[in-house]
Amino acid sequence: MIVNIFNTLKSGWSRVNDWVKRYDGRRPIPTLDSPETVGLYLILHAKYTGDLLGGAMDNYTHPERFQYAMETQTWNLPIDCDDYAIWAYQALLRIPGCEPTIVTLLDQGVVGSHVVCIYRTSKQCGVIDTNGHRLLTGRDPATICQTFTEIYAARGYRYVSATVTPYPF
Repeated sequence: MIVNIFNTLKSGWSRVNDWVKRYDGRRPIPTLDSPETVGLYLILHAKYTGDLLGGAMDNYTHPERFQYAMETQTWNLPIDCDDYAIWAYQALLRIPGCEPTIVTLLDQGVVGSHVVCIYRTSKQCGVIDTNGHRLLTGRDPATICQTFTEIYAARGYRYVSATVTPYPF
């Protein structure tokens, strides 16, 4: 419930922010041939800069603005995991037969949320986030939480819920 309320507020703030920044540079999301290529593209071109005020001003950056930053290497944008996830969502939508979903993971301490993009094709399911691409054994919340709890174990995160998150734009 708390994740849905937060995401609704964050989406509204993000749309307002995007409207204010409507004249900033934008580029179309490229069409890539596979989920693996989408993950690799992010690893090679994206830069994690973090949200304003250490995340206190969390917002989604429009994927076309994120694409512009990647192409021009202009990193004056607040880019974090949710921006990677919504960019990946848009890129995966362009792959025939790929069904992406944005998911917000909530840490048991309610301070370590993480946003990822999971997907399903006829052959596999996987996830793309700030770590790139990885295959998953399933798309159920328990599998996703376990996967990212293991990835971020050294930071002490223990993800306890995975909530489907609407595309904000």
